[in-house]
Amino acid sequence: MIRVLASDLVLGEQSQNIVCPFCKGGHTKEKSFSIKREPTGLLYHCYRATCGSRGFVPCVGGVFGGKAKERPPNPYTRPLRRLHARERRFFMRKYQLRSSSIRDFCYATVDQRVAMPIIDVRGFRIGWNLRHYPELALEAKETSRKAITYWDNTNVPTLHFEAPRSLHTSLVLVEDQLSAKRVSIYQNAVALMGCNLTDQNVQHLLDLGVQDVYIALDGDAWEMAQKIKEKYLLFFRNFNVITWSDKNTDPKDMTEEALKQIFGELQ
Repeated sequence: MIRVLASDLVLGEQSQNIVCPFCKGGHTKEKSFSIKREPTGLLYHCYRATCGSRGFVPCVGGVFGGKAKERPPNPYTRPLRRLHARERRFFMRKYQLRSSSIRDFCYATVDQRVAMPIIDVRGFRIGWNLRHYPELALEAKETSRKAITYWDNTNVPTLHFEAPRSLHTSLVLVEDQLSAKRVSIYQNAVALMGCNLTDQNVQHLLDLGVQDVYIALDGDAWEMAQKIKEKYLLFFRNFNVITWSDKNTDPKDMTEEALKQIFGELQ
């Protein structure tokens, strides 16, 4: 039915004023149904408050179709050691993270960076994120990049799943692993390893059965979060952008009280 209604749409065109094929427009036959043709298929949405039907009809296999561009592996091969007490105290003092929360963190002695394992939904390590902290460097070292990611394999979702409790339908997307660790006390948290969400990673979340997404990027990326919502809204049952009063405070830097207030009551 969706394909029939969209048969005259060209790429990028969005229909207007259609009677919803699901709710039939109610008693008034309200024309509140919209369809948009994307390169990979058809996005549809009924804007009647008592209906709200929405979804995606792919043109080819899978939601996004086609083969994702392969990313060559770049595994980290230099020496790693466990964190020393001084380094563990740094994370406790700065981010309120206990030693048990960072027991898998290592220190890259050559690069003088903290190495944080990137974990997939199964709990397996698929790479490392090496982050520079001037306070922990053994000597002054100029660097233009705060964080560098290393991937052990190709074709893996570029997401970090923080201690997944189970396969679940609701999660919070944050920028980095430390924010994911803080938020995971209250909600299932996944780090984007940046501030971008790709088609391939959306497909992965859909394959896992995720239906409700909350995105909580750092304050300087709230505009980006809104663009991500607009792009992927119809693929999920709910897609919400979370903001807070102090946009200069990232989730990893929040007090426990603020974290609980913002993330503790999400449905």
